[in-house]
Amino acid sequence: KNIYISKQTTKPKQKPRTRPMNAFMVWARIHRAAVAKANPGANNAEISVQLGLEWSKLTEEQKQPYYEERVSLCGLLHQFPCSRNSCPGGLW
Repeated sequence: KNIYISKQTTKPKQKPRTRPMNAFMVWARIHRAAVAKANPGANNAEISVQLGLEWSKLTEEQKQPYYEERVSLCGLLHQFPCSRNSCPGGLW
C-alpha cells in the first residue's frame, strides 16, 4: 500500500489588500445612480458602458478633482504606486 503523509500547514488568514479606486471609479460611484435612473431597463454592463462614454467626454479640468480624490484615498503612496492612467499630470 502506498501511504502518503502530507503536512498541513495552516497560515493565519489575512485580509487581502485592496487597491484604492482610480479617478474613473471615484467619478462613476457618484454618477452611477443617475445613469441607472435615466436608463431603467439597462443592465449593469450597459450602465458601465454609458459611464465610460460620459467620462471620456469630460475635459482634463473636469476630471482633475477626481484625480485628486484618488490621491487622497490612496493614503499609503509606496504601497499603491500610481499607474500612468490613474494619475495624469504628475500628481505623484
